[in-house]
Amino acid sequence: MPRPLEPVDLLKLQSVGDVALHPDGELVAFTITQMDYESDSYRSQIHFHDRSASNQSGDSAGTSPSCQVSYGHHDSTLRFSPSGDLLAFVRNTPKEHARVQILNVSSRSLSVLDGLSEEGVSDIQWLDEDHLVVLAAQRSTADEGLDDDELARQPRVLTGVGGLNEGAGWTTDRLKTIEIVSIATGKRRQLSPPPADSTGTSTDNKTLDYHTIAVSPAGNQILALATRGQDAHLLGHQEIHLLASDGSTATVVAAGRYWDSPGWLGDGSAIAAAPKLDDALQLERLVQLKTDITDPDLIASNQAAARLNDEGITLHRPGSASRGRWSQGRSLFCQANRRGSVTLDQLDVDTGVLTTLIGGDQVVTTFDASPTKDRIIAAITSPNRPAELWQLEDGELQPLVELNQELLAELDLAPVEIVQVPSTDGAVVEAFVFRPPASVPTTGKQRPGLVYIHGGPTAAYSHTFFDEFQIAAAAGYVVIAGNPRGSDGYGDEWAEILQGKIGTVDYDDIMALSDHLESLPEVDSGRIGVGGGSYGGLMTAWMIGHTSRYQAALVERCVSSVESFAGTSDIGGYFPLMLNGTTVETDHAELRRQSPLSYVSKVDTPVLVVHSDSDYRCPLEQGQQLFAAYRRNGVEATMVIFPGESHELSRSGKPKHRMERFGYIHDFYAKHLGGQPVETVPTADPDQLGDGEN
Repeated sequence: MPRPLEPVDLLKLQSVGDVALHPDGELVAFTITQMDYESDSYRSQIHFHDRSASNQSGDSAGTSPSCQVSYGHHDSTLRFSPSGDLLAFVRNTPKEHARVQILNVSSRSLSVLDGLSEEGVSDIQWLDEDHLVVLAAQRSTADEGLDDDELARQPRVLTGVGGLNEGAGWTTDRLKTIEIVSIATGKRRQLSPPPADSTGTSTDNKTLDYHTIAVSPAGNQILALATRGQDAHLLGHQEIHLLASDGSTATVVAAGRYWDSPGWLGDGSAIAAAPKLDDALQLERLVQLKTDITDPDLIASNQAAARLNDEGITLHRPGSASRGRWSQGRSLFCQANRRGSVTLDQLDVDTGVLTTLIGGDQVVTTFDASPTKDRIIAAITSPNRPAELWQLEDGELQPLVELNQELLAELDLAPVEIVQVPSTDGAVVEAFVFRPPASVPTTGKQRPGLVYIHGGPTAAYSHTFFDEFQIAAAAGYVVIAGNPRGSDGYGDEWAEILQGKIGTVDYDDIMALSDHLESLPEVDSGRIGVGGGSYGGLMTAWMIGHTSRYQAALVERCVSSVESFAGTSDIGGYFPLMLNGTTVETDHAELRRQSPLSYVSKVDTPVLVVHSDSDYRCPLEQGQQLFAAYRRNGVEATMVIFPGESHELSRSGKPKHRMERFGYIHDFYAKHLGGQPVETVPTADPDQLGDGEN
């Protein structure tokens, strides 16, 4: 008999991570990722799928052959050489820095590209068959030779804002540089950046930190995204550098604002993503880069984006930009958020015509395309399936590698319904409703309900496999997860309306979603919880400060005080202006009005505050302030702090912490709402614990 999903089942689930298509268009390299409970980490190994190799065993009935070719701890960032003879990738091993590995595709022999960096490699691109472009962190000259403990011990002297970054920690002493590395000899040549005063934003290169690289189709130029200047983080500004691969020239082609995803069209034209000039929320548009940095042209894709947003579609930044996998001519691939789906589209940059290649109620998480054949490889997920490998060829979408077949056959997953909920002013909010599957016992009573609020706010709940909601439904809850105003994928007006208006129409929309949940005949309106993380944590705290309708509240990785957030978050220098519409220096009162901390005296809902002590996006002090205020005001509040975790705890935190998090949350819900507790301690079954050592 099928059974409900438990948190421990997540340890068995596999998903496709990175994908790379061989230049011949036949061989596919991809990674399969899985939690490993024993090592309390994630494993990711490379597999080949070769449709011409009919003598290899398949992963499951009905799919084509594939085989595992790497056995490291965590391999990622797959890059085929121009000839396809070699596959370069980045290997991460616990307690070691990331290193570049080279796999011979034919012999499967493996070599290590040593000596690149004391601090690890972030990205790699092939320049030609014999050289790699490597983006890697480097220690300063003063810190060379110091061991990690001594480096961590030394005081940090700051002369500018920034340097403590989400997911990375302190980076001021390990800024990333760009090097050209010979595969044969290991010889390295660092590319020099443009002069420090070329944009008027910085007087030296001591603060220069590169973030992304993209090699031109001809291999003679490199586009690189950089941050430079002591206080660049205050404004959220980046530069885009155009570097000759032979080191002869270095030019700034874009600066003075937020930039993202520099890349190339097939004809060698440089493009990037940037917000509209009047768009403080930074919804991105494609930009044609010119040598005159004061006059970037918004190209035809901006027209397409405007047209699509009238239809409620948000065009994302160009996909595969770092890899330069563009289609024929002046067109490129983009992912588009369309009302909860993430599709793969092809954009003609001259006409603005956008053609959907992969659509439907699903999410394309990553992809690669053949430059010579009509073949696209994609990792695709849907509400009842983690990401698996698919191919699009001759207009037909087919599965290549199906994962988790045995486990999914055991499970009775929650059915999902899409609903349209009218808000107070007539706006219609789309939402996902997850109901307990048939295998969840009924007690003859109505079920408790949960209202979930996503982060962002310019993000969205989507047609993806979301373990949070599946486990909640399996514990007996009816869940509604909506995309209120401020969400992505419903057009610019829908997303931009929240600027300076936190707690207005978003509050109205969440109240409407709560009304809809309570109206369902199977839901007990007296047992409703509300929860969310990041902006969702902010809004959860806001909701219980303005209404007593909820019987429990889960506040995760929240923003509680915009004033202190402005000085402690890695995006605090510019995010309050972007979202809240003002700054600490300009209007204290307005920022306090938009901060949940200001309304703690009105809270009478039991609260669970969950935070990570290495969260630098919404720092720990945000949760601590809120928790202390709740306790001072007599609110029944508990706080759980996860050591060593970042803002991504619920999505990519250590497996043991993720299991424990589910336990704390569902014990809290069970106490106040009456749902079922969940199993978070795995058995000794090796299959239950992940792959283990290879």
